[in-house]
Amino acid sequence: MAEESTAKAKELGTAVKLKLRAMTDDRFEYDFYLNTSRHSQAVDGGDVIGSSARTDNWIAQAQVLLKEDEIAGSKDLRASFVFDSLQFEFNDGQQGFAGFIGQGRGQGKDKQETGFVSRRGAERNSVVNIPGWPGVAASEVNRLRGTQAISPAGNMSFNVAETGRVYAETYFADFDGPDQRCYPARLIDPLQLVLYMWPEFAADASVKVGDTIIARRRFPVGVLTGETVMYEFSYKLEKTYGKAEEPTAALFSFTAKPVSANAVTQRLRGLDTSVTPGEIKGGTLLLDQVKGVPVNVNFKFGVTGKVSEPGSANNMDFAADVEFSSSLRKPQEAKK
Repeated sequence: MAEESTAKAKELGTAVKLKLRAMTDDRFEYDFYLNTSRHSQAVDGGDVIGSSARTDNWIAQAQVLLKEDEIAGSKDLRASFVFDSLQFEFNDGQQGFAGFIGQGRGQGKDKQETGFVSRRGAERNSVVNIPGWPGVAASEVNRLRGTQAISPAGNMSFNVAETGRVYAETYFADFDGPDQRCYPARLIDPLQLVLYMWPEFAADASVKVGDTIIARRRFPVGVLTGETVMYEFSYKLEKTYGKAEEPTAALFSFTAKPVSANAVTQRLRGLDTSVTPGEIKGGTLLLDQVKGVPVNVNFKFGVTGKVSEPGSANNMDFAADVEFSSSLRKPQEAKK
């Protein structure tokens, strides 16, 4: 990281320009951390008849690979999202499950190999499947993850504009199909990770130290995989790094709120499920000004919701608190 240049940039009135500067064949490797705490209670005619709590912790390593869009005349880049490894741990207070998908690493007690594990008390046992993931085998997920380097099958790909707008994503999202159950994206949604991380600004946007800029973009909240709602983000430029006249990095604080407070509702298997998006708080974004890509992103937000059966007094209320962070390991360009 270059030396901080905030005071000098403020004195000069430097306007930091916000746009994607990456080029075709650029490759960016990221670490993602996604922690979710869920709480729910079952209600029958107004009386609480049960409750539950669960925590999900995810660590993913992935690459974003940039190429020219094949469509003639397109100025935007085509990107593909490739998982390198996945780790998770679930805990409901009674039993836990953990897993690792990726190339084996480490030694002795610290050795990690592809597989699923159940935990109850001090006991740890290897298991073939995780409850709720019928037909999902760790070895098959890892095999498909390994093919991503040589084939786009199972990858998520998307277009990204100079403004950072992510659109036209293509990936497998119907994971109930028997031939899609073991794609790595079945475990954690790659579009969710990309949209959590990737900022979007208006065309020709710029901002000075201490000033705030407003931007609207899609944010992944919903009932089904790939669903998004529109959020309004408020970014404040806190610090600059590198040359004061032309910073190489910029640090922002940010908050965001949904443009509409309406719940997102879907009927699934005869049940009505609704999710109400909440505000994003305590966000920070470190932006690489050389390539225009995020270096570090951190934020928290929550959602609430309800699952109900039409014509019945039974329903389930739930809430989820989410903490997300991503970190650019090292930008790497393809060999010339």
